[in-house]
Amino acid sequence: MINLLLSLILSYLIGSIPTSVWVSRLARGIDLRNYGSGNAGFTNAYRVLGLKYALLVLVVDIFKGTASVLWLWRFPHYSGLLPPELLPILAGLFAILGHIFPIFAGFKGGKGINTTFGVFLGLAPLPTLFALSIFLGFLSFTRYVSLSSLSASFSLPLILALKHFIFDLKTNPYLFILSLVVLLIVLITHRSNIRRLLAGKERKIGEKVKL
Repeated sequence: MINLLLSLILSYLIGSIPTSVWVSRLARGIDLRNYGSGNAGFTNAYRVLGLKYALLVLVVDIFKGTASVLWLWRFPHYSGLLPPELLPILAGLFAILGHIFPIFAGFKGGKGINTTFGVFLGLAPLPTLFALSIFLGFLSFTRYVSLSSLSASFSLPLILALKHFIFDLKTNPYLFILSLVVLLIVLITHRSNIRRLLAGKERKIGEKVKL
């Protein structure tokens, strides 16, 4: 049990690395959360800091999720009551929660989309890439990152269900449950975006913020 807790703590800690906050402080001497939408994520980093720094935020945040499910849960070796296929799922969930509630940034982080993408990219690459194509499709037509993220989050459980029941390809049931949990998390973290979308006040990608 101690080994399991250690693995989950490690996943939470790597998820807690507040990439955009640290990058904004090092690059511009500001706290990104005080500008633009106030969100500590890629989209706001792009609006406030520009593409170069936003891409750095994107890569590191995705890596946090992938590292948690591919490597961190394996150290140290765990042997216990929980089924082994559940362990990377839990590690990924803790990394996502770490990104949203980072201990290194006052528990005020981003909305978890890119770290979630990294988690599912490590656990189920092909379904995740299908969900990414849906994200990019919505983004190209609407230019709303929030709407595109919501669409991809809704699509992922459906893709996993189709994979299992229609195409008869074995799917980890815990992975499907995680996709539903993540969908709920995305709906909660994007509630202000949903209100702005309904009111026609949501910002589109590419709109810059003056410092």
